[in-house]
Amino acid sequence: MKSNRYTLLLVLFVGLFLTSCYDKDNTIHRLPDLQITNISVGSVKTGDELNLHPIGMLGGEEVECTYQWYRYHGNEPELIYEGQDLVWRVDTTDFVNIGLDVTHVETGIMISEVYNFKITPRIERGWIVLKENAEGNTDMDAFLMTGNDVMELAENLLAEPLEGKPVALLEAGKYYWYHPITLVREERLECLLPVSEKSIGWYRIKDEVMMLSGDDMFYEPSPVATRKFEASGAFGSTIAIALVDNGRVSRTLASYSGSRFMPEIVGNYKLAPWLITGVSMNLLVGYDELTSSFVMVGDDALSYFPNTYREGDDVQISSNGMDADLLFFGQTHGNLDPNYSSYPAYGPGIGYALMRKKGNTEQVELYGLNFREATSYGTIYSPIRFHRTIEVSACPEFASADFYTLHQDKKILYFVKDNVLHYYDIENDRFVKDCHVFDGEVTFLKFVGNNYDLSDSWDAIQYNYTFNRLMAATCSGEDYSVYTFEENDNGNLVLRPERTLEGRGKVKKMLWYGYNPTGFLSKLPSNIYIYN
Repeated sequence: MKSNRYTLLLVLFVGLFLTSCYDKDNTIHRLPDLQITNISVGSVKTGDELNLHPIGMLGGEEVECTYQWYRYHGNEPELIYEGQDLVWRVDTTDFVNIGLDVTHVETGIMISEVYNFKITPRIERGWIVLKENAEGNTDMDAFLMTGNDVMELAENLLAEPLEGKPVALLEAGKYYWYHPITLVREERLECLLPVSEKSIGWYRIKDEVMMLSGDDMFYEPSPVATRKFEASGAFGSTIAIALVDNGRVSRTLASYSGSRFMPEIVGNYKLAPWLITGVSMNLLVGYDELTSSFVMVGDDALSYFPNTYREGDDVQISSNGMDADLLFFGQTHGNLDPNYSSYPAYGPGIGYALMRKKGNTEQVELYGLNFREATSYGTIYSPIRFHRTIEVSACPEFASADFYTLHQDKKILYFVKDNVLHYYDIENDRFVKDCHVFDGEVTFLKFVGNNYDLSDSWDAIQYNYTFNRLMAATCSGEDYSVYTFEENDNGNLVLRPERTLEGRGKVKKMLWYGYNPTGFLSKLPSNIYIYN
């Protein structure tokens, strides 16, 4: 929209006035209004450039004018440019008012108008890439959806890269932030949480600004020289965050979703670099390497599962004192408790832990953990509901893989060893080897299922944005390539070369940032990304 502030007629000289307004018979003729044309208003994306080329028109003809541009802060104008063509990068959120004064050089007629531009986030739907740059620090790229299957690369989103190699990338959709000057709390901000070995930050999506980072993220920051962030996880309906630093864990408070981490949880423990959560869980599950035990990460303490079992369970194994090293800990949808049916079809989630008993080089152990035992519902038992011993000789690559990831909806564990992709079918206890050989060094492997990118009403375009994909990234020299595999009707992986994404750096983490509908399906990142 636009609004006239005022239209001012300046009479510079009496002779000019008489010449302009009277003919030989002293008949008064009204001067035509000065008009501004060639400007359209509407929505612009964060980070885009406004390129405005106004034309001053008098009596239907283009005339010579001077131009002054203003950016409004409330009711206060700020002069930002003098000249006809304005090129201005959008650096605000929600909306911006741009004022323009146009003065006709010959007559001095001036007109002032204000144009309102609605600001929409540039990062609205697409892949966010956490990468290691050439200096060994952490930056982000985004492949933004600009049309049906059309991606546009936005490189190096962080104005100041985070120190150290990339570790984790989370979406925190309900972040509460206190403005450092006004002290007013801003609620439910859509943020990304990039984590490097040495730093962490809140990155607000709508204006692509790092709101808080580094030591300001902590009440008691650890020394940078010895700091080594290893894992991070989000959980709970208010998105609380936990962070592992050299095996020690600190977290934000779920009740406030505060901007800073509390002091580390005290105790004699050392967490492995995996934190995972199940659907509807209000805490995270990790693995204590000192006691070889699975633990629940609470607000201010770690708690261990009791050595109690349900009567009639086929598997009765303690999750404490397991005397084993953790090779991989991940999760998938599903349910290991067929007698409990109140959850939706995808179930409360299953955690799978691949482990090797200390001193045993011939076998590995695969455990399935029931996440319902880590919630406040009902009695808490030992969470292990599945166990299988697997001979290393059956697939040596399985016990020493470089990367693992679980299918989101099926009991399939994908893994890469020496740039070769394989998978293990847990349901049928079988290996499928040599699925694909990659060029370059594999740096990332992740299965991502997005079945929630829908509005409350049927929309065929939005439906096309749902998918189940295995994503793998490689690095050759200074460049990366991200490959997409999709399942055919037979359930076999098929490489989709037309979906390959390319950029500079080394990919460490990726996530799909989805559409934000309203109502029941409103943004379910906990279902897309319960996989931390």
